[in-house]
Amino acid sequence: MSKYEIKGQPIWPMSAAQYQQSMGVHQPWIAEISPHQMAMMVKRARAEYDQKRREEWAASAACKAEYAELLMEAYDLGLFRRDEVGEDVRSAVNTALYQSRRASAVNTALYQSRKASAEVAKAEVLKANEIRSFEGLKKGDRIFSVMYGYGIVEKINRKSLVLKTDNGYSVKASGGLQWKSYNDCVQGIGA
Repeated sequence: MSKYEIKGQPIWPMSAAQYQQSMGVHQPWIAEISPHQMAMMVKRARAEYDQKRREEWAASAACKAEYAELLMEAYDLGLFRRDEVGEDVRSAVNTALYQSRRASAVNTALYQSRKASAEVAKAEVLKANEIRSFEGLKKGDRIFSVMYGYGIVEKINRKSLVLKTDNGYSVKASGGLQWKSYNDCVQGIGA
């Protein structure tokens, strides 16, 4: 006997309620007692009743979740087709398939959203890394030149500056200046 059978019978012809009954788990009702009976209970009796009901509902939900899981495993293994079963089983399979597709779509959308926001953040960091004017620069700042690499600012003119590169050369640079190199920026933001 496999885990997809109860008393030699497969589980897919059964509804969730039939499966629950065959497993011996009580199926609670919404209103097993009337509002009048509930109002007449003393506090202690009501607390005991509520606790019992919570346990019954939890056991019922766990049994139905187990049924849905076994049903989907059997369906995924090809033990039955949707057109071979009753409407309630077909509905349970369709619901599970819809939920798994929806969860997959939500995860895909979440991934794409995070990826897009990471790309936006990366673009903002790279834009902020560019040196567009010499106003914020001071003599002695370490910056990066696309042409010459890292260096220290020696002199700032109106439209250019003199940069002493790490390998000792003094060069005149007017464009392509950044606070850090592209690779250092990308590595810093974890992209």
